[in-house]
Amino acid sequence: MGAVACEASKPPSPQPPRAPDPVLGQRAFERNCTSCHGADGRGMNGIAANFAVESDRLRQPTETLVKHIREGYRGEVGIMPPWGSVVDEQGAKDIIAYLRQAHGVSVD
Repeated sequence: MGAVACEASKPPSPQPPRAPDPVLGQRAFERNCTSCHGADGRGMNGIAANFAVESDRLRQPTETLVKHIREGYRGEVGIMPPWGSVVDEQGAKDIIAYLRQAHGVSVD
């Protein structure tokens, strides 16, 4: 029998970041966010941010919004719980892209 050379297994290469995907963001929003923000993002009777009326919230820097989604946020409307154990950074960016598109907010 011949000797078999063993190669140390290499960790998988990290995937390059992809552009935020509003379609994936809509799915994640519907799955995780509608119980407080409502299906249309209007805030369910004031218990969460109303993105239709207060779309300026969506003009904040993406990284700020990612932090709010993943780590939670105490705002003037209420307290958003942290979703970091459910939504990763890319998922948060997808949700933000969806909300911005749905509420006509463009950020450059």
